[in-house]
This record gives sequence, C-alpha cells and structure tokens, in this order.
Amino acid sequence: MSRLAYMHNFVMVVEAGSITAAADKLELTVAAVSKRLKLLETDLGTRLLTRNTRQLALTEAGQYYYQ
Repeated sequence: MSRLAYMHNFVMVVEAGSITAAADKLELTVAAVSKRLKLLETDLGTRLLTRNTRQLALTEAGQYYYQ
C-alpha cells in the first residue's frame, strides 16, 4: 500500500475525530485503520497522534503533517 493511502487514512482520522468514525467512513475495521496509522508513523519516524481509550489528539508533528 502506498504512503498516499496511509496519508488519506490519517486525514480521515483527524477529520472524523476518532479511529472508529474514520473506520466507518473508510469501510475498514478499526484494527486496519490503527495499523495503517502505525505504519505511517513508523515510515515517518514520529508519532502523529496521541491516542488512548478516551482521547485522540494530534502531536505537534501531527499538526504540522496534517496542514
């Protein structure tokens, strides 16, 4: 899968406000969206999102990358 697809996945998560909502819009599983985010972060060498069970927030790098 291309970096462009991972970037689209990231944008959808940011705009939807959650991984679950993005997964619904992308018609993917939550696990697939999470894995794509992790692969993008690994490829870039930085965390783009801080996530836990209740909150999703852009890191400074994530804000820059999103813009």
